[in-house]
Amino acid sequence: MTFTRSLDFVMNHLEDYDRVSKFCIELGKTHVKFMRRGFKTSFWDIFAEALTECAIDWEGGLRCRDVLNGWRTLVSFIIEEMRKGFEKERKRQAAEETVQVARERTAQYFQEQDALQMPSPPRQSLHQSHHSRHGHHQRRFSPVSERTNSDFQRFAATAKCPYAYRASHEQLYFDQQPYSNY
Repeated sequence: MTFTRSLDFVMNHLEDYDRVSKFCIELGKTHVKFMRRGFKTSFWDIFAEALTECAIDWEGGLRCRDVLNGWRTLVSFIIEEMRKGFEKERKRQAAEETVQVARERTAQYFQEQDALQMPSPPRQSLHQSHHSRHGHHQRRFSPVSERTNSDFQRFAATAKCPYAYRASHEQLYFDQQPYSNY
């Protein structure tokens, strides 16, 4: 949306504070993309000053205080709401990028760990070892748990879950077989 259209929208909806505020916040959010081209937050103040100077020039130097005060108030409101939207979007994008980088690094770490070592055989607790030495049943995979495990791995790979490696090598999906002779 162009500057002129944006200003027309604000002027046409001066009585609807919430609508104008939301519009300006959304407009401010769109300015985050200009940071790649050198946009700086100090530009907000320069823009506000330029708008005020335009109003003075437009008025023809008569300097009607009420008009100038009203214009300054409106410009300050527009810029402040745009700045809020800009900062909110900038923080959201920065947080999103941080999460993405963390996911990629964690996934890379687990891939490197997977390449360095073969998964160890399932561990048995002392309780299980005692029962296996005395002829009791051991825990085993069932077709259901194997399918669940492979479904989880497929989901984790699709979602780029960094914990896929670890979870797939833990005993999370073993069926709990009741011990006989209890």
